[in-house]
Amino acid sequence: MIKNSKGYLLAETIIAITVVATVITMVYAIIMNYYIKEDNEITKFNTAQGIYNAYQIKKLFSDQEKYYIESFSEENKDYVQITDFDSAIKDELNIKEIFYSKKNIENLIKDENISIRLKKFLSEYNDNNTYNLCEYKYIVIYNDDSYSIVGSECDE
Repeated sequence: MIKNSKGYLLAETIIAITVVATVITMVYAIIMNYYIKEDNEITKFNTAQGIYNAYQIKKLFSDQEKYYIESFSEENKDYVQITDFDSAIKDELNIKEIFYSKKNIENLIKDENISIRLKKFLSEYNDNNTYNLCEYKYIVIYNDDSYSIVGSECDE
């Protein structure tokens, strides 16, 4: 029989505390990595370069807006994907996709071709009424998965 077991109990306690502290640290690191990633996703919306490029797109397609608006009623849609533009412009501005949408973007959010991250952002964007001052808007998605929205025919 062991007469003095105080040293053995102390060693067990130190080992147990070390294991628990390691697990807590790992869980904390995983959780913080998730939140940092979410914060970085927010910064991908309306960067300075993205807004500038989106305004260039707005200028480029301003004469075709009536055609897009007519296609809303013809195709019974609330948005149209713009595909008829020069590939040199697409490459120069680093553009993946362009949408011209009505104020209500619910159907655009339901589109299967849009990334989940963009759908999540558009859902939050659509719920925020301060951004919904424009009757129509351009939604520009870039190759680096950043995006910009500029209004057209606004009541600002």
